[in-house]
Amino acid sequence: MNLKKITTFIFTLFVISNILFIITHYHFLLLIEFLLSFSIFILLVYVIHSSQNINTSIKEITENYPISKTSYFFSEFSNINKSIRKFVSQEKLFEAIHLNLTKKSTFDNYYPSLIENISLVFNSPHLAFLLYDPDLDQILFVSENGLLKKTSSQLNFRSIFSLNNQILTPAKFSEYFEGDFSKLKGISLITMNSLDYKGFLFLGSTVQKFDNHIFTQYSSLILEIQSSFNLHINQKVLKNKINELNLLNKLTTLMEKHRDIDEAIHIFLTYITAGEGLGFNRALFFRKNKNFLFGQNSVGVLSKKEAFKIWEGLEECPLDLYQKKPNVSSTIQSLTKSTSFNLHHDSKLKEIISTNSIWHGDIDNCPFSEKSKKAFKKFNLKNFILLPMSSYNESIGLLIVDNAFDNKKLTTNRIKSLQSFSNGTSSIIHNFILYNKVKEIATVDKLTSLHNRRFFDEKLTEEFNKAQRKELELSLIIIDIDYFKNYNDQNGHIAGDTLLETISKLFLSNSRKTDFVCRYGGEEFTLILADTNLDGAFKLAEKIRNAVDCNVFPFEETQPNKNLTISLGVVSLSVSKSKTIKELVSCADEALYYSKENGRNKVTSYPIKSKT
Repeated sequence: MNLKKITTFIFTLFVISNILFIITHYHFLLLIEFLLSFSIFILLVYVIHSSQNINTSIKEITENYPISKTSYFFSEFSNINKSIRKFVSQEKLFEAIHLNLTKKSTFDNYYPSLIENISLVFNSPHLAFLLYDPDLDQILFVSENGLLKKTSSQLNFRSIFSLNNQILTPAKFSEYFEGDFSKLKGISLITMNSLDYKGFLFLGSTVQKFDNHIFTQYSSLILEIQSSFNLHINQKVLKNKINELNLLNKLTTLMEKHRDIDEAIHIFLTYITAGEGLGFNRALFFRKNKNFLFGQNSVGVLSKKEAFKIWEGLEECPLDLYQKKPNVSSTIQSLTKSTSFNLHHDSKLKEIISTNSIWHGDIDNCPFSEKSKKAFKKFNLKNFILLPMSSYNESIGLLIVDNAFDNKKLTTNRIKSLQSFSNGTSSIIHNFILYNKVKEIATVDKLTSLHNRRFFDEKLTEEFNKAQRKELELSLIIIDIDYFKNYNDQNGHIAGDTLLETISKLFLSNSRKTDFVCRYGGEEFTLILADTNLDGAFKLAEKIRNAVDCNVFPFEETQPNKNLTISLGVVSLSVSKSKTIKELVSCADEALYYSKENGRNKVTSYPIKSKT
């Protein structure tokens, strides 16, 4: 039995009982009492019917759009319809919306809460909220409901920027979005701006046609929405900044733990490219030295095929993957280290470095020299960023980044984040460069540019311990210039210094990249050969001896044998059975002296077998 039948039945009983009572007692006051009771009864019936209308309206909305717990109380209290308007003022309702959007809703559920509240205000479940995100340079659907769910397939996002507060017909709306909106009688657009973000609130109705009067009638509501949107965007920007600062703090902490500049820069570039960091596809660093930029380090790949294989791993890697470098192709690393830029030959590149200006553009339209363009194209750079790095007004290098493989736009906000990272780490990189310079001064011989005696002692100790621990081969070569004192006495010390410089270059050019060539003292030199047996060391020593013997040196005719030569002693750890570094060096010295005492210009290995 429904509410209408129950009300009719009670009403009939009420009227009959009161009439009978009046007839029986013939009392005038009872008639007045009847009229008052009847009025109260009519009011009660009206309230019951009004409550039924409110609940029905709420039920219709909740069926189309689920009400979250955060706005449940509000939805029960502030649904504007014909009944509730008589009990709650519009001003109070808008205050409730402001409270709900700014106080009750969380950062994560702001947009659904906004949609819910506006749905209740206009008694319409057909809404969509779009957000322009400057970090991505895209417009995103952040919340949608009812018939406007079909707007998820967009036709022309860019054209939406020209729209502001206005009324759209379903036909006009279809010019921007795909879908069937014929059931809607009208669509209202409310736009809001905050910082570089822009919000688009679309409100559709199947019942009424909207007109521009809605913007004046609900101006205070629109102000409340704009206010809450400003608060939400400020929270979003603040949250992003806090995340960036946390990342930067973690990055600088990791970098400061290392003394090797390559390791430090690798960590820096990893943060730029890792998914948890800035998420660029590739990053290359070129270190500035005078008027040149030399390739120092890089993270990334050259081809798209490699990119998808590697970046799947990087997206899941924690940011401390400096502890174990990712298994990326060495192609880009070797290409980076073999690439350099001469700033004298590229005025635009020199201007960018000297003015510390960021450049962003396409390879086809870039203003750089043809030689620089050719170098950029080797890395398959198309749309990329050049960011100079400096510290204490001193240029330290150039950072190059791009998104060659996922084609994410290099937006202004992303460039700002990159600049923030580079500014925060440039002083650390600069300190590494200064540290290396001081270390170089302390470990490099000024005259010959070879490693000095201090470096020799440290490196030999390191390699000796490593060879013993891992049971590896280790060999040592000691070289002495034959009759060097005579050369100095006959030709002067300036000529002697020139000879040391020239012969040092010969040692370097005829040794391997893995060998450590050192000036031991005076006219004596050493080579530390890691992971090299006696036979390999002897062959290398013979190669060096022959190179010197065949070279023509200035004033070599003043030498006793009319030719400038060297004598060499070779020893290996496994053959000599040396238990200490001192024993190893002593064995090499013994082999060297044997060479000098037996004709010079020869190589002798330890143990010495017989005279030759």
